Amino acid sequence: MVPCRSENMFPSLVNLIPRKDARLGAMEANERFFDPLEDEDESLESRESLWEEDSPDLLRNGLFGRALEKLPILNNVMQALHNRAGDEESLLRARASNPLRASGRLARGAEHVPLLNNVMQTLHRATGRSEEFRRARRKNPLGANGYITKFGEHIPGLADTICCIHKFRGLDAEAERARAFSLHRMVGRKGAITQLAQLLPGTNLIAALLAEAKGDHREAVKALNLLKRWRDVASADGALARVAELLPGVDIISFGLMVNHGHYAHAVRAICKTRWVEITATSSALALSAGAMEDWVIVSVDSDMLMQPRAASLAGGLLDVCIHLLDFDAFGNQRWVTRGLEEELPSACTRKKRRGLRRAFEDVKITKANEALHGVLDYLFLSSPFVVKYMTELTNWAVEEWYHSSAACRMFYILCPPMVSQSLPSTVPSARFARAIQDSLPGVRATHGQMPLNPCNFQLPLRTSEPDAPSWKNNFCEAATGILAGMSCLSFSCLAAGVHSILPLACFTGCFAGVGAGLGGYVRKRVRSNIVAWFNKVNTDAWQRTSLPVVPLRTQVQDCQEAPQDPESPEPPPPPSVQFLAESLEPRAQYEAFEPQGIIFEWPSGLLEEVRAAEIFRDYILSEWMTPSRPLNWLHPLPWILHLLELPLRELFNDCFEDQVVPLVIPIELAAGTYSSGIWLPEIRVMLVLWMQFTDRRYVKGIEAVIVDGMLDQIANVVKVQLVPEDLREMDPRLRGFTEPVNLGFDVAIRWAGEEKMYVEFKDLKVRLGLPK
Repeated sequence: MVPCRSENMFPSLVNLIPRKDARLGAMEANERFFDPLEDEDESLESRESLWEEDSPDLLRNGLFGRALEKLPILNNVMQALHNRAGDEESLLRARASNPLRASGRLARGAEHVPLLNNVMQTLHRATGRSEEFRRARRKNPLGANGYITKFGEHIPGLADTICCIHKFRGLDAEAERARAFSLHRMVGRKGAITQLAQLLPGTNLIAALLAEAKGDHREAVKALNLLKRWRDVASADGALARVAELLPGVDIISFGLMVNHGHYAHAVRAICKTRWVEITATSSALALSAGAMEDWVIVSVDSDMLMQPRAASLAGGLLDVCIHLLDFDAFGNQRWVTRGLEEELPSACTRKKRRGLRRAFEDVKITKANEALHGVLDYLFLSSPFVVKYMTELTNWAVEEWYHSSAACRMFYILCPPMVSQSLPSTVPSARFARAIQDSLPGVRATHGQMPLNPCNFQLPLRTSEPDAPSWKNNFCEAATGILAGMSCLSFSCLAAGVHSILPLACFTGCFAGVGAGLGGYVRKRVRSNIVAWFNKVNTDAWQRTSLPVVPLRTQVQDCQEAPQDPESPEPPPPPSVQFLAESLEPRAQYEAFEPQGIIFEWPSGLLEEVRAAEIFRDYILSEWMTPSRPLNWLHPLPWILHLLELPLRELFNDCFEDQVVPLVIPIELAAGTYSSGIWLPEIRVMLVLWMQFTDRRYVKGIEAVIVDGMLDQIANVVKVQLVPEDLREMDPRLRGFTEPVNLGFDVAIRWAGEEKMYVEFKDLKVRLGLPK
């Protein structure tokens, strides 16, 4: 038996020794082998360790062991076993599930018991656990927000004592909450008991005497008039409303009645029972799933909103007031008809059924937010023809007012007559064009990404090949070029001023004027080589101007204040609200990005074909705006150029670009200033990209409107401070019941988490609502 034992045990003993020196390990193993007592002890320990490793479910890591870890005292025993076995993972698990630890179940439960909470606070403070100490102090049943304290605040008499304690400690919000059920509020001038006493014969005399004793002669006279008291019993400040506020459950009914009748301040008072409510939020964000505008959906609503004084149903009540305010106007009519969202919500929102009261409340918020969003979008779609007409009038006003100082406006003023626009339901091309825009808006895709057509990555290739033999089209183009050279002398001087990137047709006519004096063949070659180069230059210049970072609002306000004023037409300075916003907002850091980001609104080619936008736009240009039947158009060269040379120009461009779809970048730039609507706007830069093809009369194949990041945020904040009054009670008569000015302050920030996921964040929201006494 001995040789067999040596062959089986010797390798295992060697493997148990560190392999720093193999020969030393073998010698120590031989010594252990020839010591029978030591070998017996080691074999016994090895059998115990193997048994523990082979049977984890029966001892430490099994169901039985995990169950013991959840019991007091036995958990400490299991920790000792894990520590002895060297199992760090199991030891950490046992410590985390210890019921007696500082954050265990028993400790948390003891923090909800009066007096025991004070003991737990003392233990946490003695052991230096600051976080647990703050938690225990916050959950103290006898503390300022404890459940016993709140219960005592509903008992008249005791509520007065608790209110005095809160005031002594400097807790204004808690003191206002305790005052809701105080004796002073019940038997005061407009208290519930006082109102009931004034309704009954006899008791009204007592109420009148008490009011007279307090020196309130006017209230005493009212108490004597029983008919008037009974007539006003169901009013917002009547006896029924006062009594309903004190009865749990009935106050919710009173809240609903007040909201439906437009008494928002009294509705909030019914559920809050205080004299004021302060709402603050550092950040409130709406997460939207973008893409096609008709498919926009709010997927989540996150906010750290804090309401003081707190009431059990205050948050839900204020949400109902906001929903009612958005859904109905002051006359009770529904503002907009929203579409059903059950079929439009993404699968991620409806796939998982939420459970619990809190999650159901979140679902209601998201559903109502989506209804409001779709209502706003529907209103935007319906009002788009009016917006198109307004933009046309604004363009004519800008050209008329700025053509002396702006090279682009001078060019437009000389070449083009004023734009025309007719309202629906007219059938003229301008009205049909507005209708086409209205029909296309739901299908417009809004995405976020790099500013398209970066000159570093995109250039139109120059044409190097020439046709084998000149055709009649080439000869016709040569003749048209010579005629066009004589008609474009006026525009050539404007081209020298550097305005070619504003009006592409002026660029083309200036190019023809420069080379039109040469021979036919040379002109054809030069025109073909220069048109593509001009397209690249126009696109590059426009991209560089529209892709610059947003200028800080403070700089724009200072520039407008320091700009020299024209005595004939003085430019009004920015309003004080905009100046205050420029000082309060942090200036955006100037940066140079190789790949600037922006928001891209895209009209795909299929969408334009569906609404026939290209054909309608051409009819508007030739048949209504540039029509020769309009005497004013005879004074401008562009109408004659388009009507006489449309075909040769189209053939020439198509020959240059070889039937390809090419982009044309048009920068739309508006300087900071006050416009015809009386609103001061910051600098606005929009990059309009027209994807054009000259194979037929449908020139426009696609449209993109791009705005660099940060510009929409700036525009939204500037317009917000000018349109939202300092007192919201001026906007809606239903808000006049609040006793203090309702000044809603917040800042807007737009962030993108992906190509089609947008966050609209409302930062530093603060509003105080003064409720009727």
